[in-house]
Amino acid sequence: MAAVAVFVHGLFSSARTWDTLEALFLADPDPIDVKRLPWNYPSPPVGRPLESIPSFNTLADSLWTFLETETDAEDRVCLVTHSQGGLIAQRLIVRMLKDGRGSEIQRIRSLVMFACPNDGSEFHLTLRRGFFRRHPQVQDLKPFHQEVQDTRHDLINRAVHATVVSESRCPITVWAYAGQTDRVVTPESAQSAFPKENVGVLPGTHSKIIRPKSPDELIYKKLRQHFQQLRASHSSLRIPAQRSETSSGQPPPTAPPADGPPVSASGPSPRPDGDPPTDAFLVHIVVAAGTTEEIRAIWPRRADQYYGTSHDLWAPYMHEPTQEEPDYSGRLPLAYHAGVVATVRDFKYRIADVAQLQHLTTWAEENNQFIILLVDVWSTFMPEFASIVHRYDVRATGSEPQRNDPVVVPWSRYDPSFSIDGRLFWERVSANLPHALERGDPDLLILASETPDEFKRRLAKALTVAKTRLFTTGRVFQEPPGPPPPSMPILGNP
Repeated sequence: MAAVAVFVHGLFSSARTWDTLEALFLADPDPIDVKRLPWNYPSPPVGRPLESIPSFNTLADSLWTFLETETDAEDRVCLVTHSQGGLIAQRLIVRMLKDGRGSEIQRIRSLVMFACPNDGSEFHLTLRRGFFRRHPQVQDLKPFHQEVQDTRHDLINRAVHATVVSESRCPITVWAYAGQTDRVVTPESAQSAFPKENVGVLPGTHSKIIRPKSPDELIYKKLRQHFQQLRASHSSLRIPAQRSETSSGQPPPTAPPADGPPVSASGPSPRPDGDPPTDAFLVHIVVAAGTTEEIRAIWPRRADQYYGTSHDLWAPYMHEPTQEEPDYSGRLPLAYHAGVVATVRDFKYRIADVAQLQHLTTWAEENNQFIILLVDVWSTFMPEFASIVHRYDVRATGSEPQRNDPVVVPWSRYDPSFSIDGRLFWERVSANLPHALERGDPDLLILASETPDEFKRRLAKALTVAKTRLFTTGRVFQEPPGPPPPSMPILGNP
């Protein structure tokens, strides 16, 4: 069992881009026992006769072929990437997990990305549209490219937040670094929605970030740290799941807990991955929305393009770009937008299964955490979702303590169902969130946000309010009183 680092270069480049780093590793007086393998793939500016330029999907499959050939199943692999190489690595991991091959991909322990355009790049965008409009790799670098966004969303859910190895999940640590003076990929795009503790900014431009001149530079020190962590990792940390999962990355339906709401085979299912983390100020993003297949069975719903293969892919603001609103942010899942807001507000976050909502309410209260409940009003026509949302609404009545968690029910200006069936929208809100309406807290009950920008602005304010209130109502953890430790001197009277 060996530790292996596989280097993946970027657009219009080659494996030679890593030569400067490799020279420093070879001259290091205190070498780390990590095998270094550069992977080369074709990325020419223009194609040649009878030769095609491979797409990201093709390159992802090719990278896996390289890993299968050059590494063993028991090896511990770190993928080190530059620029679009990070997108190729992400595509490989997600494609493998979607194919139910989590046990094969578990040799990959970490992914270290330098200047990866996770949200695309606007650098020379007009020029790229003109000269490279048919280049398959350049096309995937457009700002907010849908498949790139979907891949990162799946990577975060299936790998970054995974706790066990199963057919469609595998724990992989992802690090995302931006260049301090990079004009090609902005820090916002390079760091994207990855956990705040795993992102950083390093000195250098887009190309120089991976070309340190001495071992004293930060990039070299960081890589040494990651390689040391790779060496320290052990296969026993990979806990295989004793269950299978669906192709969407969610566990199959199981019997609900005795005190939980009824759950059907087509409805949300609980995640038996154990209790969530106990970190204070962790945000649990819970999406109460159906899948495309479930929504098609609801008679009032007039469109299903706003939903996906799993509940957390609900994108109520999805629309084609217009001259007034040219960006693609509306195509992203609402949970993604919520995660961005949480990250900007200095929270950690995780996307939790809606069927765990009742358990999470108690857990969040005990650990000074928050819940963001995102409710699709049309999905409450399904009894499973209506029951879960209604139970959550009544949690602050009677003897239960008041919670300070945002509840969001969007009204999308891009969805004709809202203007056609507006009365139904308010009827469902009144039926499923009566206590929230009665309390009338405009800071925490966010209704009828019409655009992604309005949603993010109001949610950011809600999290600020919730955090402020938690300082006055949250639990205080302190050591119980007792005798002083033996090392403490006991001072008597003079």
